[in-house]
Amino acid sequence: MKLISRLFLTFFFLFTFSLSQAQPDITGKWVAPGEKGSGIVEVFIGNDGKYHGRFVNASDPDQDRQIREKMAKDGLVQILILENLEYKGNNSWSGGTVFSVSRGTKFDCKLQLKDSKHLKVTGYFGVSWLSKSFTWYREE
Repeated sequence: MKLISRLFLTFFFLFTFSLSQAQPDITGKWVAPGEKGSGIVEVFIGNDGKYHGRFVNASDPDQDRQIREKMAKDGLVQILILENLEYKGNNSWSGGTVFSVSRGTKFDCKLQLKDSKHLKVTGYFGVSWLSKSFTWYREE
């Protein structure tokens, strides 16, 4: 009986310890190079517990002005670049979308945190082997 109790307690503590391991933090501002220049995206956790990323600004002032004029014309307060991503373990997030500002299109998305300063963002349409990846850099 003591052996069973010890085994149960051992598994209980191991399970509890594994659940308490903190997931990596990707919230904050990231420099996001794209096909037509770079911009800043702020990643945050929404009220739904999922990860989202909002457009902050473009590095090129003319491009930033054009984006903001289009936002105002369309009645938008913000542009969500990342939506509905969930942490899947092993420094990866998936299940959401990435919005390409230059194409005006949403793609399925997965993220992989390479280290504390590099986030690999992969967008794909339907199947992940037809994809395009960018590395975002944490803003300092």
